[in-house]
Amino acid sequence: MESVGGAHQELGDYDRAADWFGRALAQRQARDERADAARLYGRIAAAHTYAGRYGEALRNWRAAVAGHRKNGDVPAQARALSELARVQEYAGRPEESLATCHEAVEWARRAEDVRLQAALQLRLADTLDRLGDPASAALHRGPRSGCSARSSRRPIPPPNPRNLPPNPWNTTLTPAKSVVHPQKIDALKG
Repeated sequence: MESVGGAHQELGDYDRAADWFGRALAQRQARDERADAARLYGRIAAAHTYAGRYGEALRNWRAAVAGHRKNGDVPAQARALSELARVQEYAGRPEESLATCHEAVEWARRAEDVRLQAALQLRLADTLDRLGDPASAALHRGPRSGCSARSSRRPIPPPNPRNLPPNPWNTTLTPAKSVVHPQKIDALKG
């Protein structure tokens, strides 16, 4: 059922996708498969987001966050919070998005997911820009993006590509000239 929902989602039929994901969710809940149920709440939320039904998407993302929290899956909880913040921003709730993003950063830090932390820092910066706080946004776009560089347990995330100097070896390529073997030239002449 879940794969049928995925096929409908790829085709852009988000109503049917949400319906099939809902059927799969009911089946997982009947079997008490909590991790799969939490993941399916996220898939339903994504379908609603694509369809522009942000209220339903927010409700399902909150259910996904709660499910991952109950299962003790910290990385999945951080990712679901990240998606919840994104949908809150789409729904025109930047203040809520900012608070949720801060919470997601904290959970991503606990999960030691440096890539998610960096992505969330950029989302925080963009939200702060939209809220009219460019100084705070610049802090979140810094080279360390708020990740703890003092801890020897966590690697420092790579620098933001926007802040890197241009690559000196990045040259424009010219088309190669075709090389014809001399014997072939003789064969063509004869």
